Amino acid sequence: MRPKKRSILNCLPQQKTLFDAEMERRSLAHQHELVGALLNEAAWYRQMDAELSPLSEALQASTPLGTLRSLIAVYQGEKQDVAVSTHLQQRWGCRLTRSMRSLRRPSRMAIRSLSNTLRAP
Repeated sequence: MRPKKRSILNCLPQQKTLFDAEMERRSLAHQHELVGALLNEAAWYRQMDAELSPLSEALQASTPLGTLRSLIAVYQGEKQDVAVSTHLQQRWGCRLTRSMRSLRRPSRMAIRSLSNTLRAP
């Protein structure tokens, strides 16, 4: 089916300006191409939001973007101590001590101490 020759949009001039700028940024020639891309992106956003929502409280994030940023920070190790401490608390009822949090690279003694703590009844 060939696209119609007239506009598929009924919007305000400011919105039309944004739409046209986005078409140019993406090098698209037809409005239906951008509408299709935006609908796909909206569907992806809803899927990602559904996956991230359960993690937002644990990561103390108020938006999906904040949750994603927190996950990236945890992955990169910036909040590793918080994630590990929370996991230890939930799994074994113990937490990292302040002295262990301050270690950049845990020493063998710190690892043994943690192992002994985890083995304790």
